[in-house]
Amino acid sequence: MGKKFGFQIKLSVVTIAIVLVTVLCTSLSQMFMTRNDVLRQGRDGLSSISSTLVESVPLQHARLQKRSSSIEIS
Repeated sequence: MGKKFGFQIKLSVVTIAIVLVTVLCTSLSQMFMTRNDVLRQGRDGLSSISSTLVESVPLQHARLQKRSSSIEIS
């Protein structure tokens, strides 16, 4: 950008470049934060499902024990 281009053109190009770099940095930051948030939500969801299964196994076992004992009596 030598003396061929005027000050207004140089200023406009630099301003556009700054805006583009800012948008790029913001987009990359948001993608990184979103990825981390999605991973955290996935882990929390799997943990919740796991704990629900752990709680339901003894209940199912007790139900089957009760059912099998009532079948033997009949």
